[in-house]
Amino acid sequence: MQQDSVSFRQANGMLHVPPTKKGVQNYLKMMEEALLGVIVCLPAPDSQSKPIPIGVFHLSRLPPQVAHWRNSEIGIQIVQAYQGQGYGSEVIKWGLRWGFKKEGVFREQVWRDGRWWDGIALGILEHEWREAQEKNG
Repeated sequence: MQQDSVSFRQANGMLHVPPTKKGVQNYLKMMEEALLGVIVCLPAPDSQSKPIPIGVFHLSRLPPQVAHWRNSEIGIQIVQAYQGQGYGSEVIKWGLRWGFKKEGVFREQVWRDGRWWDGIALGILEHEWREAQEKNG
């Protein structure tokens, strides 16, 4: 996913700089430590092939110094060749099945691609999260 610079830039709100070995290692560590980390794959085209990875989805902890906020971050990245085909929407809908509810909109929160985009606040209570974990495995 890191090699697809276009989709990485679209999924990452930080300043865009060339990837470094340490940056890739930090990304892999973040995915390993995520509350929920998923590689998004298409089914294998035939019985001799493996599924085709086309993206990632993660629910990650915020840094320890803000843990008392009881917040996390959802991230999604779809490889450019598969964007605009509904895969990202499908992944977000799957993530929402864990019990998240839309709680608000941050209007014009992010400037990207020459325009403003809204941010969406989603929420889940601890007991709802635990129930969803039991239900969804």
